[in-house]
Amino acid sequence: MDNDLAMLAERALQLVADGAGIGLGTGRAANAFIHALAERVRQGLRISCIPTSEATAQLAGSLGIPVGTLDSDAPLDLTVDGADEVEEGTLNLIKGWGGALARERIVAAASRRQVILVTAEKLVPRLGVRGKLPVEIVPFAEPFVRRRIQQLPEGLGPAQRVESGRPFVTDNGHWILDCSLRPPPDVFALDRSLRSIPGVVDTGFFLGTASVVLVAEGGRLREITKKRL
Repeated sequence: MDNDLAMLAERALQLVADGAGIGLGTGRAANAFIHALAERVRQGLRISCIPTSEATAQLAGSLGIPVGTLDSDAPLDLTVDGADEVEEGTLNLIKGWGGALARERIVAAASRRQVILVTAEKLVPRLGVRGKLPVEIVPFAEPFVRRRIQQLPEGLGPAQRVESGRPFVTDNGHWILDCSLRPPPDVFALDRSLRSIPGVVDTGFFLGTASVVLVAEGGRLREITKKRL
């Protein structure tokens, strides 16, 4: 684990109270937090956790972290996750490069707060700078969805995600179209257009979900909090 990820994990741990319900994200930053959390559990911290992917569930379980389901009516206290882009002025996100976007959204919605851990290259002036937006789709609908996305004026150029020569399959049994993205004038409008296409399950736009973003760069930590309107 590099120093920036370790620093992010330790700061996120300070937000975890004994007895808390925690959503566990997917990806490098989330994995760093999970390893740090496991050490606290070994020291006696009592928590319950909901993973956002099968990979996260396996990692957490292997480290002795108790993993549960969304059976409880009570909201989780917080979800700790990473992101692929964070728009600094709004804390809007792009997520899903790791393929767990639908479960990440569900667990975030079941939480009081979503805490995002990123290194500095993920911080962007506008969403779309890093050039990729994942869209999770029903496999049956792939040709239709791809054509509809190609017809959108933003010129997204959808391409099916492939792994080891075969379609990448999410934990939900779906496929992913990776769209070439330039910063659109209105991310909310683009998100609505994508979601209106039958066969689209979810998009990588996480707009207004993050409460706090922790940014690490070169041994320094910055905390960005969502502005209250």
